[in-house]
Amino acid sequence: MTPQQRSDESTTSTPPAVDTTSTDLTATSRPGVENPALGTPAPAASKAATTRKATAKKSTSKRTTATKATTSKKATTGKKVAAPSTGTDAPVAAPASRFAAQHSPEAYAADVPAPTHPRADVPAVEPGAAAIGARLGRIGVSDVSPVLEGGAYPAKAVVGESFPVRATVWREGHDAVRASVIAVGPDGQELRTDMRPWGTPGLDGWEAWVTLPTEGAWRFRVEGWDDPWGTWLHNAEIKLAKGIDVDLVCAEGQLILEGAALRAERASRRGDAAILRGAAIALLAERPAEELIELIGSSGVRRAMRSHGPRLLVSPSPEYPVWVDRERALFSSWYEFFPRSQGAYQDADGTWHSGTFAASEERLEDAAAMGFDVVYLPPIHPVGTAFRKGRNNTLTPEPGDPGSVWAVGGEAGGHDAIHPDLGTFEDFDRFVARARELGLEVALDLALQASPDHPWVKEHPEWFTERVDGTIAYAENPRRSTRTSTRSTSTVIRKGSTPRCCGSSGCGSPTA
Repeated sequence: MTPQQRSDESTTSTPPAVDTTSTDLTATSRPGVENPALGTPAPAASKAATTRKATAKKSTSKRTTATKATTSKKATTGKKVAAPSTGTDAPVAAPASRFAAQHSPEAYAADVPAPTHPRADVPAVEPGAAAIGARLGRIGVSDVSPVLEGGAYPAKAVVGESFPVRATVWREGHDAVRASVIAVGPDGQELRTDMRPWGTPGLDGWEAWVTLPTEGAWRFRVEGWDDPWGTWLHNAEIKLAKGIDVDLVCAEGQLILEGAALRAERASRRGDAAILRGAAIALLAERPAEELIELIGSSGVRRAMRSHGPRLLVSPSPEYPVWVDRERALFSSWYEFFPRSQGAYQDADGTWHSGTFAASEERLEDAAAMGFDVVYLPPIHPVGTAFRKGRNNTLTPEPGDPGSVWAVGGEAGGHDAIHPDLGTFEDFDRFVARARELGLEVALDLALQASPDHPWVKEHPEWFTERVDGTIAYAENPRRSTRTSTRSTSTVIRKGSTPRCCGSSGCGSPTA
């Protein structure tokens, strides 16, 4: 058989009809094979005769339908279509479609979440428990960042600082998929930032640079969603140029554009709504393909669709915390001084008197004049007397030697008290208020160590490490025989931790 003969046979042959009365299509199309739905073998000869009759009848019906369709198409093509009215007195509706009303623009006028599957509530994950991951939605969203320990701790950001949010977002098939970052502020207001493809092509990476405007505890999630406009636009640019399904392509485009116009109206974006509704009216199948492609590719239409296009099958990731701080948390210049040294004076008999918060206010003005942002104070708590060191780090203190401010705790109190020589809490409040007037912030050194006579050593011995002989362990340097250690090995003084007593009221420097 020649190639031409094969082509002619392929053109004129009629596919075999399917017996729709049977529930097993495979069995009915094969003579002599038992039909499980009927429970009896199908006679080969009778089945072949029935198939030929059905084929002849179907072929005649197809030719009649084709003739009617050809006649209708010729009649339609011969007519001239008037340009749509663009009057502003009343909105002009899109031309009526010749297709049955299976959908409405409302289907594209609001975000449509993907259906969810019921699941049992999952309790909070305790330390040491097995990790519990999040289920994927209709659109897959995974590998979200920045996330610390699965969201147990917040990521850090600064007001006005842009930071990247990344995720892997994918779906099955060839339809378009998009993603957005939804940031939720402390007041519950949501801020949407659309993502762009990121990273190695083909690995479904997405990225958005997010800028948060206010301080406080924010949350964010990544939403993957079906993009009907992107899918339609890709297909339309191909089919319109080839003249394939032009009527259907235009009808689908009108539906999506009308839905987007409704979204724009509800967002009080009347200009965008007018652009989108005008595009829907002008999307006529009778217009030349070049004009249609230019219409849907115009910058105004594409810009408006980026803002108001439909988002279907919206599939969110879990929400993750991010703490947004002031700008000075990102960078600032610090000035450190000892309040007990600022304003200190000596009597005629050689007795020294400590400086105070009131006397230190003058130094605040100097720090502000030099352009510093933060004033940093060493510990301001009472200092212990046990094993106190003297001048120049000697082990024989004399009366009046103040000791090290990092040996926190004594008869006057511990970490929740202020050294009496510096003043009262009211004095400290006035000191901080004056700093704010000068545009300064005040930072305190929280020294997580305790002198042997810290009140907590007696009140809460369980907070400290106890040695075999019942004494409290202190930080010591084995190379020395005296309690001259300058660092504590404590971490956090709370139940369940293992802080150590400093062991020396002459403790030198804070623990990093």
